[in-house]
Amino acid sequence: MTQPFSPITRASSRRISKRLFWYVLKDFLLILSLCLAAFLTLFLIAALYDDLEDFVRQGVPATVTLRYFLYLLPDFVVAALPMSLLLAAMYTVAVFSKHNELTALRASGVSTLHAFLPIFLVGIVLSALQLYVGESIGPRARDMARQLHKFTEP
Repeated sequence: MTQPFSPITRASSRRISKRLFWYVLKDFLLILSLCLAAFLTLFLIAALYDDLEDFVRQGVPATVTLRYFLYLLPDFVVAALPMSLLLAAMYTVAVFSKHNELTALRASGVSTLHAFLPIFLVGIVLSALQLYVGESIGPRARDMARQLHKFTEP
């Protein structure tokens, strides 16, 4: 036998539309890129503070110094990406809640899981990318940075 139509059951199974998917994704990616840029800038400033004096003291050319700091970026990305994802996800959900968009979504029958599916998908993709960078690109770049840092030794 078929079960009678239940508005509560039917409404909670409503899926997210393409427009809503792209709206959530756009807001999340904007905040994520800003957070990632901020964390990378902080890490780069700390590395400049620690290592730039050594390069200048030894008279290492600017191109070698620039390459050294570029080789440090994969490690910085691996360290900054989890913090950026967490902060961007929390901020996006907080803004949606602040502007009552989350309440409107829930009232229209869209589940929270479906509403924030873009955040979950971006998190999964970037976690896989972080694993790849951390296990293949990062070690090679770190070795290259160590070789360039040998120029600063007396």
